[in-house]
Amino acid sequence: MNKFLKKALPVALATLTAGGFTSLAVQAEEMEEVVVTGSYIKGTPQDAELPVDVMRRQDLEDNGNPSIIEMVRNLSISSGNLGETNQFQTNGGQGNEGVATVNLRGLGGARTLVLLNGRRQVATETVGVDINAMPQFAIGRIEVLKDGAAALYGSDAIGGVVNFITREDLMGFEIGGDFQHIADGSDFNVNAAWGGEGDGWNAMVAVEYGEREEIPFNTRDWAVRPYSENSQGGWSSIANPANILFPGVGVISDPRCEDLGAWRDSLSSCGFQFTQFDNLVEKTES
Repeated sequence: MNKFLKKALPVALATLTAGGFTSLAVQAEEMEEVVVTGSYIKGTPQDAELPVDVMRRQDLEDNGNPSIIEMVRNLSISSGNLGETNQFQTNGGQGNEGVATVNLRGLGGARTLVLLNGRRQVATETVGVDINAMPQFAIGRIEVLKDGAAALYGSDAIGGVVNFITREDLMGFEIGGDFQHIADGSDFNVNAAWGGEGDGWNAMVAVEYGEREEIPFNTRDWAVRPYSENSQGGWSSIANPANILFPGVGVISDPRCEDLGAWRDSLSSCGFQFTQFDNLVEKTES
């Protein structure tokens, strides 16, 4: 009897040990990566500790498929974005034609952090990230962190954070475009994208091309106003026509000042209005 027990015990232990290893192997095979992105507590994005606005591709289509910059402009905290079609670009002559930026809280495009799939995009020191470099066809949704996030991301996120997330559901080939014409100006965009997926991977390629015609100031009556109605901008600080120096009398402005399109604010000053030779919208390609 004792001899039987001594033989049975190693067999039982061996069986138990093998079973234990088999169970651990099954558990190891069934383990999957778990990523926690939030909580299940009911609430709204406005009630969150850091408020986030989410604009999905469907939102763009529901609003007539505007450009990304036009969509961002409608945010309540968005102000003074470069690239808006209805805004005169005061720095258009500084090499920024065709640039579109996101400016949250009016602190400047360089103080709004722009991410693409969670990764920082290269920004200039004064202008910010050019979001025209991101094909609209490739964007699946836009997440906007409306609070300043300098403590988390650094000083370039004082105004907030905008995260552009690319599409993951595109299967096959898509092509699209749009055309707009208003009075003397028009613009158009054409775009195409291809997407595919396989075992554990997905890929997408998107291209976009657009043109915008220039609109001169002098084609809009409301844009060129006399000094008495608009004295804040568009006038030279140096007299043009030139002043006349009379020995013993002093400096006197040209008597033909008003006839030549300028405005006389004193006997020695004749301000010339240069906006009539400028453009409301510059010609751009992107």
